[in-house]
Amino acid sequence: MTTIHTTRPAQRRPPRGPKPPWRSTNGRLWILQAALAIGYVMAAVPKLSNDPRILAQFAGLGIGAAGMHRIGGLELAGTVGLLVPRLCGLAALAFVALMIGAVAARLPGG
Repeated sequence: MTTIHTTRPAQRRPPRGPKPPWRSTNGRLWILQAALAIGYVMAAVPKLSNDPRILAQFAGLGIGAAGMHRIGGLELAGTVGLLVPRLCGLAALAFVALMIGAVAARLPGG
C-alpha cells in the first residue's frame, strides 16, 4: 500500500523594500538629536541676542551678561556637535554637564 502525502506550497510574502529611516533605531536617534538641536538653538538665540528678560534672569542668578553669552555660545557649539557624528557623544555629555550646572545654579544657595 502506497501513501501519498500532499503538502500545500509555502506561501511567500511579497518582498519588502528597505525600511523608512524613521523605523530604524539609528533613524529615531537622528530624529531625537535634531529635535534636541532645534531646542538648544531656540534656547541659545535669546542669550546671544541680549534679550532683556533673559539678561534679568541671569542677573538675578548673579551670572551677568558675560556668563549669559558664554552659556549661549556653549549651547550653540553643542548644537553643532549634536549634528556631527564624531562629536555627538561628547556634545551630549557636555550638555549633561551644562544642565547639571543649570540645576545647581537654580537651587537655593547655588
